[in-house]
Amino acid sequence: MLRIVFDENLVGVQETLEGIAECHAMPGRDIHQANLIDADALLVRSVTRVGAEMVAGTALRFVGTATAGYEHIDQQALAANAIAFSAAPGCNAVAVADYVLAAVVAVADFWERLAAGGSLGIVGYGHVGRRVQGMFAALGVRVLVHDPWLPEGEVPASASLDEVLSADVITLHTSLHDRSPWPSCGLLSQECLSRISADSLLINASRGEVIDQNALLAACENGTAPTLVLDVWYGEPSVSAQLLNHCALGSAHIAGYSQDAKWRGTQHILGAMARSCDLNLSGRLQHLPTLPVSLGSGASLADALRTLVSQVYDIREDDRLLREVVAQPDAAKGFDALRKQYRVRRELGAVLLQDDAGNAAVTALGGMLTQLQYGDGP
Repeated sequence: MLRIVFDENLVGVQETLEGIAECHAMPGRDIHQANLIDADALLVRSVTRVGAEMVAGTALRFVGTATAGYEHIDQQALAANAIAFSAAPGCNAVAVADYVLAAVVAVADFWERLAAGGSLGIVGYGHVGRRVQGMFAALGVRVLVHDPWLPEGEVPASASLDEVLSADVITLHTSLHDRSPWPSCGLLSQECLSRISADSLLINASRGEVIDQNALLAACENGTAPTLVLDVWYGEPSVSAQLLNHCALGSAHIAGYSQDAKWRGTQHILGAMARSCDLNLSGRLQHLPTLPVSLGSGASLADALRTLVSQVYDIREDDRLLREVVAQPDAAKGFDALRKQYRVRRELGAVLLQDDAGNAAVTALGGMLTQLQYGDGP
């Protein structure tokens, strides 16, 4: 029987593999080489770093990470040991798009500014950037996108970094890397931050290291920083209490932590594992049910949008919880606990609107939800 070691926070592993594999759940930060000597497969999240020392001398045939990013995985070390690998690109894209929308409608009048002709700038046009672009474009918002790694024809409303940084709302969705000629580590340097208006909203749900934290703190202290919504932090699980105090909203790297995203990520890597290890999962890979939501008739688009978001995801609760743990002596431990014990949260992409056709607001939201449907199989 296949022996699998997996991060205890992965959703659906035990249920999917019941009776056909030997499953061993562990805290992600506590998984070490000694735990993997007789394991056939290792399933992790971003908190587990998998390198040459981790896999040396083990029986591993497959490593999977149920995350979109995979900078914590040494793919060269896996290849050198003939270990197959899979990540779950795009698994959390809808959830992160939800987070961005929830932030925009929750903070000040930024939604009204966008609806009145303002612009939303996106840095990075990968899985998440595409979902965010599709969501806001479907709502009639002017969107600008910057991704120098892609040919201009592949990026709708392609714009320079300067143009994106001049938008009313700027949201970061680049992967973390130092590849030339456009590294993302420290992308928002002191010079770049100086180009962002203090009247703008800056959202970071990519990686903390994409922003120069010292430069951002300096801008906060001298009053030139934009309004901030930060889900990711330099040096996680540590969080700068000083920087959090300057944020309109903060959260514990949970933008992509919907139940749908977790389930989707697990199902994706289980499918890849089954193919690599010749395991039959026929009929075992499933999707979560739709989420019925009703909106008030005759509501304006702004009211209907806020009602929809509030029924699905309360971003202010994540802000409250993070501020509570950062105020405690062992804030790093509390940060991890928030992620481990995160509440069940569904996605806007799972919503089934139950209102009568003909309501203009509902029609607009229906178009947005269509953009968020994640139809890929596991």
